[in-house]
Amino acid sequence: MTISVTKLGKTFAAEIRGIDLRRAISADDQAAIQSAFNEYGILVLPDQDIDDDQQIAYSRGFGALETSVRYNQPGGSTRPELSYIGNVDPEGKLYPVGDKRSLPGTQRWHSDSSFKTIPAYASLLSARIVPPTGGETEFADLRAAWDALPDALKHRAEGLVVEHDIIKSRKKGGDENTDESEQKRLPPVHQALVRPHPKNGRKALYIGAHAAHIVGWPDAESDAFLAELTDHATQPDFVYRHAWTAHDLVMWDNTRAVHRRRPWNAEVHPRVMIRTTVAGDGPTV
Repeated sequence: MTISVTKLGKTFAAEIRGIDLRRAISADDQAAIQSAFNEYGILVLPDQDIDDDQQIAYSRGFGALETSVRYNQPGGSTRPELSYIGNVDPEGKLYPVGDKRSLPGTQRWHSDSSFKTIPAYASLLSARIVPPTGGETEFADLRAAWDALPDALKHRAEGLVVEHDIIKSRKKGGDENTDESEQKRLPPVHQALVRPHPKNGRKALYIGAHAAHIVGWPDAESDAFLAELTDHATQPDFVYRHAWTAHDLVMWDNTRAVHRRRPWNAEVHPRVMIRTTVAGDGPTV
C-alpha cells in the first residue's frame, strides 16, 4: 500500500495512512515518514492496534529512546522505555478523585523532557483506551509562532536562557507529591529560549510549563515575558486539537511543539495511553 499524507492543522500536523506498525517498516517507508515528520511536526497514524514491543520497535527507528522519569515510580511503567499515562491501576480500577498518579500537570502546555539537560526530540503516544468524550490533546506550533512574532519581540528573545524545573512545574500544576530525593534526581536545567531545529535549522520558541525563569531577569519581568510568549504561541491559529480514537498513534516533535491534555470525566471513564520518547541530540545551551 502506498503511503498517503493528508494535512490536518492550519500550520502543521498531518495524517499518515498506508502503514501497519505491527510489521517491520521498510527503509523507503521510514524515509517517507521521516520526511513528513520534518515537514509537519505532528503525525497521526490511525488504526494501529500495537503492543508495547511493537511501539518500542517503531519508535527506535527515529533514534535512541529515553528512560521515563516515572520508571518504577508510583503509577509509572515497569519498562524503562515506556511512560504510562492513564487513570487505571494494575487491577483495572479507576484512580480515586485527586489521586497523585493522575498527573494534573499534563493539562498545562509543556514540551516533554525540557527539564532534562538533553531534552527530548520526539514523543509517540499510543491510545489504548479512550473516553467517549473529552481527553483530547492540543498541540501548539512554536515554529509558526516564532515566524509570526513581531521583530521587536524576536530581538528581545534571541540569546536568552531559561531555567526549566519540573518540580516547580508540578507544584504549579497542583502536584505536591515531591520529596527531597526527587528534587535531587531532577534538578533545574538551562535551555535556550529560541532554538534552531536540529534537522533543518528553522527557529522556534522553546517554552512551556517547565520553563520556570529567564536567567538573570527579575521574577516579575521573567514571568510576564514567558506568559506573553505562551499566550502568543497558543492562540487558535497555531493550535491543532486531536480527538482520540482507540489505536491512534500520534507522534510529535518536541523541538517544535508544546501540548496539553484536555479534561474528561475521569471518575467514570478510563483513558490509557502509552508513550515512548526519542532522545534529543544534545543540550540547547
